Amino acid sequence: KEYRMITLKNWTLLTLTLLLYALPGWCNEIIVKPANQRQSIGKDVLYFIDETNQLGIKNLPDFGNFKPTDTPVPNFGVTDHAVWLKFDIVNQTGESHLNLQIDQPLLDELELYELQDNGQYAISKLGEAHPFSERFYGKDPSFIFKLDIPDGQIRQYYLRVRSYDNIQLPIYIASEKVILESSHNKFIIAGLYIGVMLSMLLYNIFVYFSVRDKSYLYYAAYIIFVILTQASIQGF
Repeated sequence: KEYRMITLKNWTLLTLTLLLYALPGWCNEIIVKPANQRQSIGKDVLYFIDETNQLGIKNLPDFGNFKPTDTPVPNFGVTDHAVWLKFDIVNQTGESHLNLQIDQPLLDELELYELQDNGQYAISKLGEAHPFSERFYGKDPSFIFKLDIPDGQIRQYYLRVRSYDNIQLPIYIASEKVILESSHNKFIIAGLYIGVMLSMLLYNIFVYFSVRDKSYLYYAAYIIFVILTQASIQGF
């Protein structure tokens, strides 16, 4: 009889555990620890599509209506609807300031809501629809939010995104130093790429004036188009 009671208790605990993990709202706590690289959190966030575009932070549906993305880079395609992300950040980095980066410069509106201790939400707004001067790091084409989370504590966030372009969300979190170093490395790679393309452009222009073959001029025009396209995609 005692053995059956223990077995029943174990099965009860197992069932409750499975039920908790089956509910999306219970499993989106994101633990951030010290690291030398950005932590991708795309697959850990929950999302909700607001087909009315009228919902605000105070009348959002409960967390049961949010769904897991289950992908490192959530992609919602081209849509007229607002996309809401929900996630809880647990800060275990030993620092009190973190950065949230959305490494996609072609987004029109981003609104980050942080739940405060008094039950109100602090709002930060970024996006192409807002002046570049409003960004926390003016030289970075991506969107970086500052998060103030005391070490060892948890904060709840909602991110609302609207855009007329493809809504693809490579979303990362890390310390300010790590985020800025990652952006710096990205600038170096982009600079090397543009440098190579400019060298090819000058070479083809030089050959054109040497041999007067129009095919080199066409190729030079193609290279200019590629450079401008890549610069636009990268937000430069």
